[in-house]
Amino acid sequence: MDCGERIPFPLSHFPFPESERSTMTKFKEVTKRVTSSALMAVIMVLLLTTLFVGCTNNKSDSDATPYSTNSYTTIADFNTATLPHFQVNSKGQVAWTACSDDGSELYLYENEKTTQITDNMKHCLSPRINDEGQMVWYEYNGKSQDTFSVYYRNDDTEQIVHPDNLSDVFPRQNKNGSIVWERKDTNGEGQIYLLSNGQETQITNSGNNVLPQINDNGQIIWLGSDAEELSIYLYDNGVTKKLNTEPISYFNEYDGETYYLRMLNSKGEVVWVGENDEKTEVFLYSNGNTSIISTAEHNRDPWINDNGQVVWEGYDNSEKHIYIYDAGQTTRLTDNSLENVNPIINNKGQVVWQGGSQIYIYSDNQTIQLSDNNMENVFPQISEGGYVAWMAAEWNSGWYYKNICLVSPQSGSNSSTGAAMFTLKKETMEPPQKPAKQSPAVKIQRNKPEKSEFSFIVCGDSRGEDYSWVAGEKLNKKFLEFFSSDIIKKHNPDFVIFLGDCCTNAHTITGHENLADWKECMKPIYDAQIPLYISKGNHELYNWCAAFRVKFQEEFTDKFFTDQPDNGPDGRKKLCYSFTWGNSYFIVFDSFFCWEAPWWHINDYHYYGDIDKTQLEWIKAQNKTEEATNATHKFILSHAPVYGTEGEQAFDRMKELWQEIDDNKYDMFFGAHEHLYSRKTIDSKIAPTYKNNIPQIVAGAAGAPVDPMWRVKVDVEEWNIHLCYHYVLVEVSGDSFTTKAFKVYKDDSGDYHVQDEPFDVYNNNN
Repeated sequence: MDCGERIPFPLSHFPFPESERSTMTKFKEVTKRVTSSALMAVIMVLLLTTLFVGCTNNKSDSDATPYSTNSYTTIADFNTATLPHFQVNSKGQVAWTACSDDGSELYLYENEKTTQITDNMKHCLSPRINDEGQMVWYEYNGKSQDTFSVYYRNDDTEQIVHPDNLSDVFPRQNKNGSIVWERKDTNGEGQIYLLSNGQETQITNSGNNVLPQINDNGQIIWLGSDAEELSIYLYDNGVTKKLNTEPISYFNEYDGETYYLRMLNSKGEVVWVGENDEKTEVFLYSNGNTSIISTAEHNRDPWINDNGQVVWEGYDNSEKHIYIYDAGQTTRLTDNSLENVNPIINNKGQVVWQGGSQIYIYSDNQTIQLSDNNMENVFPQISEGGYVAWMAAEWNSGWYYKNICLVSPQSGSNSSTGAAMFTLKKETMEPPQKPAKQSPAVKIQRNKPEKSEFSFIVCGDSRGEDYSWVAGEKLNKKFLEFFSSDIIKKHNPDFVIFLGDCCTNAHTITGHENLADWKECMKPIYDAQIPLYISKGNHELYNWCAAFRVKFQEEFTDKFFTDQPDNGPDGRKKLCYSFTWGNSYFIVFDSFFCWEAPWWHINDYHYYGDIDKTQLEWIKAQNKTEEATNATHKFILSHAPVYGTEGEQAFDRMKELWQEIDDNKYDMFFGAHEHLYSRKTIDSKIAPTYKNNIPQIVAGAAGAPVDPMWRVKVDVEEWNIHLCYHYVLVEVSGDSFTTKAFKVYKDDSGDYHVQDEPFDVYNNNN
């Protein structure tokens, strides 16, 4: 599990500062087979203590400040894997929702008391509360599949904004009570509507228009697309103007939400991120002119206040830092080696952000760490009144959001344990069955020799950096081109199995098909008629809107990888399948399957990896088939391993799957997802019912950024950990098979090479 990419927020990245890196390199070389987890823990504590020096302020504790560390109150407790929505206003009122088994109700925290606003077991989403205490939100109306209504509440009176059978979503309001929202028309495209002084106005009437924002003067912005071109529009006094000339490359969202992003201020100034000369830049529209204000290589998540100050997250190909633009000058605000993300600035010029796993504020020319705990503190907000709120999360076989924390600018009690108002139950939902989609399959002629001597290559994860937002840079093209030519020629395998995360996103915001780039890189393999079997990863589902996850999963099977076997269970064709080759039987399954459901219930594609009931039952049935029972060797593969190396616990159904693997005496499990190599025999020490000592190989660094050592939470020697680019060659000969892991490295000119000898060898008969 990669904490910065496979969960819905960047968590706990602690890259070492330059002064520490040479020491750490030597340390890794000396301790290549570390056996003492206690020693590693001590070293990490010392290093993290050093890292936090860069976040300390320059003033003494005696200096007057309305903020101090751990002066927060826990205003809500819950336990949900679905991202809660919340907002804090200038009076310290917090409106929030969080999913439970019974739905997600709306709650209001004010004056140290929590009130439940709705009680209808529907899904309330995206609550917004202004400084007058007026609230808007949208909720599932039950009239037809995936239709929602927008609601408005003022002085304890609740009303629906526009009752109909269409879908109204993503409402935003200003201090005057004017509301904008997105309505899905009968063609499924979004149009922007405005309700002001009791009058409803349709702002757009063509194309697909989404995610509106409104300022206190009634100016509105939104994203609009015509075909594949995405643009940002400004509506002012009845006149609509397109603002961008360069392609928009990124628009922030969390589970379909522009969760904290503020791109429009009260002066009509607008900020956004667009592509420019292969960089992602922050653009500022002000007084009719557009300029670039960013200085880092790649930038994201801009937020503008009413004074024209802008903050954002910039990435310089080394670290993530917070930048601020003020009066024509751009300055880097952070000076540390943490992952600094998710900044917000209020009209007082106070800035909050997430540094590593803690929350920081810049106020009165000093930086103060607001949280200091063992939680993952994420998604901070700050209101104009200086109130700061954020969410805290914990890992428990997956990331679960646990609390909303609130800091008052007058607080200073150093008490971090506020009263829990109520507890929501953990969400559990079985994916519904989905009928198999009928579509023609284009098949490669797959050679299945009768002889029992053959070889194949296994590897996965060729995606680019998380911050490779430029179209065409979502995958490691140079590695893939080397892999599909030099490596294939070196070994001449009978077939290749690629274990997913082919690219960082399925598409860019402009619609560029990154999976098409991946297939182009693999063209030499296709041209040579070498069968290429693929397991979908989590990153194939990435895009700017959660509603596209199922769509991109369908494109994965129906457009990009049409030649995959289609003998799997209904609704999961070409994602879960089996095939035979010579004397061996293979099963490939989808550990990140995304089922059709209202989008807030779609299984989070960042989670560690699981198997749904439909696939599990299908595998159990397959194991009773003649192909499986007569096979000399049996291999099973997916993107996610069952047992990870980074501290995650296997899900219950994955454990059930392993019991099935063990009972049926499979020869090996192959996974990826973690960007490292590992080989571990899963035996009775893992679970007493495991009797047959089945090996698991993780081969997850085929060009993706290699994981750092600090993420590894298992014994390095016992789990046979190697941190390097690699692939695995499997050679089958009769009743014997051998796996050979080869290291791929770069020379000084950036060219790739393969080490002559494998760094890890396994033979089933030894």
